[in-house]
Amino acid sequence: MKFNTIAALVIGALSLTTANVASAAIQVGDSLTIDYDYPSQSSNGAPVTFTFTGNGQSVEGDYGVVTISVFGDHVVFGTIPSYSGYTWSPADYNGPVLSDNSNASAFLGWSVSNDTVGVHSFDNTGSSITFNWAGETLGGTVTVSEVSAVPEPTSPALMLAGLGLVGAVARRRARRA
Repeated sequence: MKFNTIAALVIGALSLTTANVASAAIQVGDSLTIDYDYPSQSSNGAPVTFTFTGNGQSVEGDYGVVTISVFGDHVVFGTIPSYSGYTWSPADYNGPVLSDNSNASAFLGWSVSNDTVGVHSFDNTGSSITFNWAGETLGGTVTVSEVSAVPEPTSPALMLAGLGLVGAVARRRARRA
């Protein structure tokens, strides 16, 4: 009886620690928009809206400045070959913006995982990701991907403390019997 109670408590504690880990990804059928942001300009360009059809889908962004290859759990941003070698003015903020119009949390937990361009800043609102590559010479790629879910350190610590408490109570009851 005691073993069954302890086993049920352990399984319950483990399920609680993994239930808090959220996963976000782009889903097939999501409506996405790629734009190139020039805040210092009066116009931001010509956004391109498309439907995600599956892993490896490639789309050229507005004005042909950037191309993206979309996968469910990562996106590779690259510059169009005709722009390779072009250096943006360091004073200008500019960079691609990718938005998921169907899922407000598609990019939660995503970050830059590989950068051969030189990203100055990265912003993630959950429904969109953007980065600034002003002052950099174009010609590389930037990969933005979902960060693997890691539970908070307090969750396993609380679980172990609870198991220790259950063990202490069981030992105390055994001594009384």
